[in-house]
Order: sequence, then structure tokens, then C-alpha cells
Amino acid sequence: MAIRAVLFDLYNTLVHNEGVLWVRTFAEICQRQGLAVDPAQMWARWKALEMEERRRRVNLHQPEASPPYKTYFQTWVECFRRVFEEMGVRGNPEEASSLCIRDMGMREPFAEGAPLLRSLRRRVRVGVVSNADVAFFYPLLGRLALPVEVAVCSEEARAYKPHPRPFQFALAWLGLAPQEALFVGDSLEEDVQGAVRVGLHTLWLNWTGAPVPPGLAKPHAQARSLAEVADFCLQEALCRR
Repeated sequence: MAIRAVLFDLYNTLVHNEGVLWVRTFAEICQRQGLAVDPAQMWARWKALEMEERRRRVNLHQPEASPPYKTYFQTWVECFRRVFEEMGVRGNPEEASSLCIRDMGMREPFAEGAPLLRSLRRRVRVGVVSNADVAFFYPLLGRLALPVEVAVCSEEARAYKPHPRPFQFALAWLGLAPQEALFVGDSLEEDVQGAVRVGLHTLWLNWTGAPVPPGLAKPHAQARSLAEVADFCLQEALCRR
């Protein structure tokens, strides 16, 4: 069956979200709140706590048994509260989380991203499925004017990838079966594992050339850059109508 749609992850797939950007946000948090701590150290500890939450938020083997949904904002407030306590500073977790939300809505695109989407739109339907809060997902899409037909974020689905629901929301909106769509993302755990379980074709944007760990489903294909993603997606055999 021909591929009729290509769905993309957003952060670190189509737009930048590197650690250096987070450290800049944390530097502003420290400056605004008068916190006498190293921003990079605070971000590193905060990120470790946030990753713990990520590992707990979806039960991949039994998605219906996943913990109750929490937004990024709610999770980030909890992480900031713990970091401030551990580092012995009196910070404002809500204000800090709001600054993170603001900056996530201001990320810049990879140069190849929009041209790739425009090329694909001439051949197939294109969408974005992202683990994101509404508060930064839609402001970013609106600012960048990415040429996508469907956009789904985790807050709307009330579930995070790799939970099936965000993928299923996008497929339902497009009116397509899973085998008619390809999912492209940089996260082997969130993007590839979730998409494989739903039945989509998968292309792992493996920026660093990392191996697939034992026990994880392998993607149908891999790419090391958006240029390679374009080469794969724009093959006539894949993108014929």
C-alpha cells in the first residue's frame, strides 16, 4: 500500500531544542529570581528529574495503565520545586516553568525543515505529532507557519508518545489507516516505539548514528540528517499518490 501521509515529531526533528538553549533559559531564571547557582548545574539536575518523570508517564506494555496525565507545565513546576529545595535556594517554580513554556514556543527551525515539508505537501499529506503543551505547541507552529495539514500535541490527546493515542488522533483526523502513513522522529523510545506499536511505517532521524538497543523495535529505516529524510521520503515509490 502506498504511503499517503508523512507525520513528523517536532522538537529536535523539525526545530532546535538543544541543551544550550535550555541553559540560556535557566540563566534568565537565575538572573530574574536572584538565584546564586550555576545555571548549567541547575539545568542538569532539573533535566535528570524531568527524565525520571518521562520514564514514568507512559506504561508502554499497558498504555491504559499509564499514570494520570500531567502537562509539561505541571511536571516542570514539580521538578523546579525539588531542584530549588535540593540546591538550597528560594525560587519561584511557577515563574520558572512559565519562562520555559515561553522559550519552547520561540524555538527556531532547522533550515531544511520547511522546504522538506513543502516538497512533501505536493505529493502526500503532512502532519506533526508532538509531546508538547498547547501553550507552546500552537504558538510555535503559528510563528513558523509550517505547512502541515494536521497537528496534534500530547495535551490534546491527554497522553504522551509512545502512548498510541497521539498517533491515533492524527490518523483519525486524516482518515487513514496506520499502514498508509510514515512517522519521522528523533526519539527511538517515544517516536519509533510508539509508531511501530500503532502500525505506522517508521523513519528514525538518528542524528548521532546510535545503535538500536536490544529489546526495542527497530525502525523501518534510518536517516542521519533531514537531507537524508528528504531523499527517503521523496522517492517516487514512496510518495506516489
